Amino acid sequence: VTKSNGLAADGQITVELPTAMAFAVNEKGKFSGATYEVSNQSGCGIDISVSQFVQTKSGLTLKTTDELTDSNKNTLDRSNVSLVLKGSDSDGSQKKVDLAKIANGTTTAEAEKKVLNVAAGTQGSIALTGMAGTAEATEGVDKTGATGEFNLVFSIKKDQ
Repeated sequence: VTKSNGLAADGQITVELPTAMAFAVNEKGKFSGATYEVSNQSGCGIDISVSQFVQTKSGLTLKTTDELTDSNKNTLDRSNVSLVLKGSDSDGSQKKVDLAKIANGTTTAEAEKKVLNVAAGTQGSIALTGMAGTAEATEGVDKTGATGEFNLVFSIKKDQ
């Protein structure tokens, strides 16, 4: 039972997070992601970090933001994607997490995995953004399209 102010009981954390995230890449290589609201109905602030990111169905090649850039995207076909979570805290600050670096283990520091801090009783947002290659492929993606599936696990901790 919540308190009269709508917040969770003392000692409890109540957070609403997205349970699925989706993106698409069109025939020109334009990446379309989405923004998801995170609601903290707890009496304390919370930190949200990426605990794990694993590709479970291949068909896409996950690239880091260092490997797929504006200057080289025209050399890679549309099955090459980079995925970034951008967090917008309730105080307006921004954080970015390169999901390929989580998947390949090059990001291990907790500070680099933190995507969002949400104060007690407020909301923040997480945007799934990214980039895709734009080169034409004579086989594969240009003929059949491509899909991929990933598992994303968040960690939620009380704000320090």
